[in-house]
Amino acid sequence: MFNSNTVGIFQLPEQSYHLALLAVDDVNPATLGRVVITADTLSAADVQWTSPIDVCSPTLSTGAATPTLSKYYELGLASEGCNGLIPLGVGKYRSGFKVNVSGLHNSVHVIDDVGRPNDRGYLAIPDDALGDEYYVGTSCSFGGTCQVAITPVENNTLVFITFPKNVSGAFNCTNEPVVAGETLSFTLDEFDVLHFESRSDLSGLHIVASGPVAVVAGARNISTRVFNVYGSTMEMLLPVSKWGTNFIVAPNPNNDAGDVIKIVTYADNTEIKITAFSPFVVPVGGTVVEQRVDWGMHSLVETSAPVMLLQITSLDMYNVTNAVVGTPSMTLIPPISLWTSDPVYHPCNTTTTLVAATYDAVFATQTTNTNTGYVENTNVSVYMFTHSAARGIVGESPYFPYGICGNQSSYPLAINWTLDFHVSNFVSL
Repeated sequence: MFNSNTVGIFQLPEQSYHLALLAVDDVNPATLGRVVITADTLSAADVQWTSPIDVCSPTLSTGAATPTLSKYYELGLASEGCNGLIPLGVGKYRSGFKVNVSGLHNSVHVIDDVGRPNDRGYLAIPDDALGDEYYVGTSCSFGGTCQVAITPVENNTLVFITFPKNVSGAFNCTNEPVVAGETLSFTLDEFDVLHFESRSDLSGLHIVASGPVAVVAGARNISTRVFNVYGSTMEMLLPVSKWGTNFIVAPNPNNDAGDVIKIVTYADNTEIKITAFSPFVVPVGGTVVEQRVDWGMHSLVETSAPVMLLQITSLDMYNVTNAVVGTPSMTLIPPISLWTSDPVYHPCNTTTTLVAATYDAVFATQTTNTNTGYVENTNVSVYMFTHSAARGIVGESPYFPYGICGNQSSYPLAINWTLDFHVSNFVSL
């Protein structure tokens, strides 16, 4: 679909994003969050908001120009009128929303400011890159409540959800805890949000739908080393059609405790190789495995069949006061096949850290502190622009950029959504 805006003789393509928020502790917050939209060419007329909540009318503001970006736009989700965008627990809600953007090289980020500014966020996946099959990865092993939200693109979408293990707190229609292997079915319309949460880890939850759906996962109330401060995470997950077999993991440079990576498999007997570890085989598809990555250890992850990889940072694994900086976050790490070539912009509005893995070089704007690391036995470098004024990055070749915002949230800055991996090629029938 196209709109009337043009660049030269070319019409600007329009992309739609169906989005959802996760439940929070404060059911009547002073502010909800922001939707930040960036593109090479953008005007206010190129951004459209749609929600079933008539009284929710976000304010559209313009951000200042940067060396890598002419301008960006921000939809402010004020509490007045928009609280209905937040699910209130387990159930089906009319809380989904949609953003349409007409521009080139669009990026849309959803930032949750409820607990504290920049508490958690995710890079939105455009509708044409969503899928109809997902496996979920969450992390609440250090306390807290794991969460999953599902919202469809179209009306009358059938959604089937299979739980990999007994789960307490995620209820079926008879208000009974679900049991391992139980499949629940739902019919969802556009803007419906099916929201589950549980103190049990929801990793391995299998979702199959009759049409494209967006899946957001995360957690709230995660314990931290700071008294009365709790962390939260939020990430939009890749459909299995976007999974891959080669990844670069760069540990968070701002803390010394190391990170955890979660790997979600699809095919049986998936072999996994991680830098500095012995290879191992995961015998059953749909299994989720965890591995700790040491601070400063940049890793290559290679798998024999497509997987999804999530990086969990700032976990207080050793109860060492000075080792962990900030609160936990969960970041989707895309496969190398989905690395971008576009200039990117960090939507954070406080102290930023930019990290990028690349085969050539990346350049940040307005930076004063650059560290470069290397991935053992590869020609990949990892650039870290820590606690800098940099807000944008330009790469010489495909690269993966992600941003850490105020030591609280982290998320990809851009991903190339064009490749589809046919995971069925890796499954023995």
